Amino acid sequence: MRYLVDKILKHWKDHRPKMYQAFTATGLLEEAGDWVNERAEEEILWLAERGTDWWEAEKIILEKFMFPSEEEQATLTYDQMPFLQIERFRHPLCFDPYRLP
Repeated sequence: MRYLVDKILKHWKDHRPKMYQAFTATGLLEEAGDWVNERAEEEILWLAERGTDWWEAEKIILEKFMFPSEEEQATLTYDQMPFLQIERFRHPLCFDPYRLP
């Protein structure tokens, strides 16, 4: 499934460069990629076990983690970035802390 994460990280680099650079600067990019990879594997298997075609499950996962571009939405919400539930990802360079619930 790592190829999905590679697509997602490339999307972040191209469309959310500030977030990508912040994760890189804080040393969290690889860890965020690993977290996404684990969730992607779990969710694709869950969807496939319930009858979703493999390619459709992958598409669903890609859409979940390919956030809108910075031009479309400057700041992502807490709900859009589920890995912010993990304390070490709550770095002020990576998101707007005032948007957390």
